[in-house]
Amino acid sequence: MTSQQFDSGLGHGDRPAPRLAFGPFELDPETGVLREGERLIPLDAKPFDLLLYLARHPGRVVGRPELMAVLWPAGDVTEDAVVRCVVDIRRALGEATRRPRYLRTVPRKGYQLVADVTEHEEPPPPAPAVLPFPAPAETPRPQLVAPHPAAPPRRRLRSRRNVTRLAALIGVAGTAVALAVALLLRMRSPAPLSAALDPDALVVMPVSVSEPRPESGWLRQGLPEMIRSQLGQTPGLRVLPRHQVDAALAEAGLAEDQSPSPTAATAVARRLGARRVITGSFVRIAGPATGEDRFVINAQLMDASTGAGEASASVRGDQARLLEAVDELTLRLLHHLRPPDVAAAGWRPSRLTTGSVDAERLYLRALDQYARGGRLGAERAEADLDQALHLDPAFAQAYVKKAEVQQWRRRWGYGDPDPAPAVRAAARLVKDLPDRERLLVQSFEALIVERRADHALEHWNALLQFYPAYAQEVGVPGLAAETFQALGRWDDAIMIGEAHVDAPSLAAGERAQLCSVLAQAFRRKGEFERAVHYARQAVAAWPQREGPRFLSQRAILGRVALEAGRRTEALTEFRAVRDAPEADVTNLTDAAWGFYMAGQPREAAGVVTKAITLDPNYGNAYHLRGWMEMARGEDSDAAADLELAFELTPHSFGSQHQGMVSGDLAARYYAGVAAAKLGQKARAAAVFRSLIAHCKELIDFRRADGDAASWQAASFRARAQARLGVAVSEPPRLQGDDTTYFVQTARLHAVEGRREEAFHELARGIALGHGEFAHLQDDPDFDSLKGDAEFRRLVTDRLAR
Repeated sequence: MTSQQFDSGLGHGDRPAPRLAFGPFELDPETGVLREGERLIPLDAKPFDLLLYLARHPGRVVGRPELMAVLWPAGDVTEDAVVRCVVDIRRALGEATRRPRYLRTVPRKGYQLVADVTEHEEPPPPAPAVLPFPAPAETPRPQLVAPHPAAPPRRRLRSRRNVTRLAALIGVAGTAVALAVALLLRMRSPAPLSAALDPDALVVMPVSVSEPRPESGWLRQGLPEMIRSQLGQTPGLRVLPRHQVDAALAEAGLAEDQSPSPTAATAVARRLGARRVITGSFVRIAGPATGEDRFVINAQLMDASTGAGEASASVRGDQARLLEAVDELTLRLLHHLRPPDVAAAGWRPSRLTTGSVDAERLYLRALDQYARGGRLGAERAEADLDQALHLDPAFAQAYVKKAEVQQWRRRWGYGDPDPAPAVRAAARLVKDLPDRERLLVQSFEALIVERRADHALEHWNALLQFYPAYAQEVGVPGLAAETFQALGRWDDAIMIGEAHVDAPSLAAGERAQLCSVLAQAFRRKGEFERAVHYARQAVAAWPQREGPRFLSQRAILGRVALEAGRRTEALTEFRAVRDAPEADVTNLTDAAWGFYMAGQPREAAGVVTKAITLDPNYGNAYHLRGWMEMARGEDSDAAADLELAFELTPHSFGSQHQGMVSGDLAARYYAGVAAAKLGQKARAAAVFRSLIAHCKELIDFRRADGDAASWQAASFRARAQARLGVAVSEPPRLQGDDTTYFVQTARLHAVEGRREEAFHELARGIALGHGEFAHLQDDPDFDSLKGDAEFRRLVTDRLAR
């Protein structure tokens, strides 16, 4: 079939091509309309053509190259265009990506329409014009999911970027998440008190715990969390997350250890816009003769609008069967809660994530430890998770959280743990998990094991579409934003961040983390006022007012404030980090870099010495010390410290300030530069050749030219080649981060002796917002330019004083 025949929509001779039907859907090639019964489903032209082509070849796996040749015969697109069309088709068909009923992805091969297709020759009734792209509220939902009531009016995006940018994210994964961004815009604000209560929204209150054992106080929040986990799986039922309930209780003046009265509970539920609320109690009792440890759990379901009771449920048992009792209680409540379509289908939730009460307790404690942050918090969280997994080796959620903790440690240079085993263990257990947890596990499998960020983003997109409150509660927007950050795709990070940062289902820590990513993204775009705004928001919203992760946010605020011209504010933040008793080696090193950038080398040297004393194995501290030694002309010490920095830094380390780079390639490169300045030509050449080989391995391994880490590896390879005087493999244009592209390219061209080009690119990078003038001034790559008045104008005259 030629592309002309395909595009024409004609069959034999002049007869219209037959309409093709599969499942409840029908494709009309002549009008370009997709129908489900009498309903028109909006679908753009290219996605429609792709679906039509697959329908004409049902059951056959069609590769992306074939689809590109048919749909884009001019060859002016990449495979990203195919994937974007597939995402649009799945949205139109209401399919999740993991268990599609019609459109199946065959890994590394292509796509397959797995449905019987029949031809309808009779002419269709006249069709009205194709509808525009659906509003978020009209987005198709999975089976059994009842639509939410009308949402409150949307607030405007606070960035000056137009809302239409949401549909034009760069690349495959960006487009996938854009669909969910549009869906979630309507969820950004809590319902006002005057709005009608959401009949599908449910609040589960903390239970009262009456017993002689104070160590069981965790059940006050633990039991509601188990009930939320169960009821939250119910299609059409929106269970509000714990953090949202806790915030409303605190606003109502209730203490953390206080359970609300029925009157207070219904008032809080109304404030949250929920129609129904569950309250309960846990009472421990002794057995009739043996003193056996037993309990009674009572629960009441109330109408928040009237305060009237709708139903009650009660279960009894012994301590060993607590989780079974919670399962039974949930099923009894579900009988009064589930929508009619769910009830008719005989649906019931999956079991609780773990079968061990002690494992659940350890898991909840691990979440608190991890939220505190830093190496100690992460290691304690890991220890609790390991204990939980020892008690219940089938606790898939604990494996996922362990992988998340280990991934965070790797990224920030806290050792070099491998999260892949934890992810693989969770993946082996996915069949026992609810759909939403299964998607989360598979997203981590794609991100960490397969190293396919695009696939991970597709899974997160499905979570955001079909389980939006859960996705926000577990931090999917933050994961997506951080993934875009790691890829250097700052526009996409801004888009996902601003769409979700005000969502009420987002936990406080996740909201603060999104603000942090937004601050760094706007910094990279040269929008310093917005960067400072979000950096301050991150510090103000951080749930723990102490600890290493909080101090990291203060260091980021300092760096952003410095580049925005607020040097006094920046120095205040750096000194607060330096003087904090809980500051770890990463905090101290970040503060030291800040002092250096602020023109305070003595303070920087003192703090970096303190950092190395605290942890002699933290590579980035040696990088800074070596850099400052090289600036002072102490090249022998600099070469040694920079080599040590490279050796000690794990390959997964990335700097949020310099762009996410695999390992400390800069330290390796400048170790060679220091050796060259000493006149040690053979040593320098050996370092540069080793770096070139290392960068090539990284590029070949990642096979992703568009991401920032691969581009940075290509940039350092090119500069090392220029230092050796061999043919330079100049990197392609870096997409999404013009500031980094121009400054790094200026370095390369300065080393090559291409002065005019170097000055032109340096000026463009600075104009776009690059403000690390101390770093530019001390960079030996620019030595050939430093005597020029233009360099003094661009850099030297702007140094912090």
